[in-house]
Amino acid sequence: ILGFGQLLEMAEEDEVAPSQRDYVAHIMEAGYQMNQIISDVLNLEQLRSRLGNRTPCNMAEVVESIITQQKPEAAQKGQTLEAAIAPNLPPVLADANLLWQAVTNLVSNAIKYTPEGGHIEVRLHRNNGMLRLEVEDNGYGIPEEAQEKLFSEFYRVKTEATRHISGTGLGLSLVKSVVEAYGGRVWVKSAEGVGSTFFVELPVVGEQDEL
Repeated sequence: ILGFGQLLEMAEEDEVAPSQRDYVAHIMEAGYQMNQIISDVLNLEQLRSRLGNRTPCNMAEVVESIITQQKPEAAQKGQTLEAAIAPNLPPVLADANLLWQAVTNLVSNAIKYTPEGGHIEVRLHRNNGMLRLEVEDNGYGIPEEAQEKLFSEFYRVKTEATRHISGTGLGLSLVKSVVEAYGGRVWVKSAEGVGSTFFVELPVVGEQDEL
């Protein structure tokens, strides 16, 4: 479909009417979106195939790496992205690459759903036998009725403020799969027009429940 669409886009002006060019543009946009969905689904399944991997992971290093990587994206929107990481945190048992992807999804979403000039803070600390990660933003926020469906595959919140933001609705479902596979939990507190805080708790090494 995209190949034929590209041929039409390259056609001479007298070969394709202006109204038809609009149709071609819509077809191309839909084609690219479908390609992205297929790619994301394949990546999701590849990542989920690694859920059985468990080695001690330094969560603080994972978070620091992601903050460094995501700061340029936040800066492009005039946002501040900060981290508050408690010292001497114990490791968690997980696949480091999956943890990296899950936390990246949360931070990237915070940047995406926070308007220009906003603020995002990522906190990591110990909470009894768990490590707690908090990703807080002062962005668009999530309607209360949407919050319970937020971690479902392909579900996307669509409000007037966020309608222009693209995505496949798979990022948060991956977060949930990863966190729960390693004995943790994930939840959100949000108010529309105020912002959101996503919470992740994972058991530290030596204090995991039997999985």
